[in-house]
Amino acid sequence: GRPGHRFRDRYERAAKHKSRGDAGRRIVNLVLAAVALVGGAVLLVIPGPGLPVMFVGGALLASESLAVAKALDWSEVKLRAAWARLSKWWRRLSTAGTVAVVGVVASGAMMGAYVCWRVLR
Repeated sequence: GRPGHRFRDRYERAAKHKSRGDAGRRIVNLVLAAVALVGGAVLLVIPGPGLPVMFVGGALLASESLAVAKALDWSEVKLRAAWARLSKWWRRLSTAGTVAVVGVVASGAMMGAYVCWRVLR
């Protein structure tokens, strides 16, 4: 699908194929979505692919809920625009600026890891 309509299109395709005897599939879909969303949230704070897992959970949930599909479509458009701005900004940075940004991000990541280690210890 095209950005801004991808999840709504998925919802509409799923809605066309729903039948009365499809309650079992819907329940499995919702359970898988919940597991993926919770698992992705956990993977955000420990090493692992948290965001991709959450996106899979959101896509599963979007096939069952028009409101979720619309929210994900809106989010996708906003995230794509933010990514484009960030990419443009990154490409215009000088070498010193790039080193400074990487240093600040690495320091923040190390500080966050240290705080997590202290809290979970």
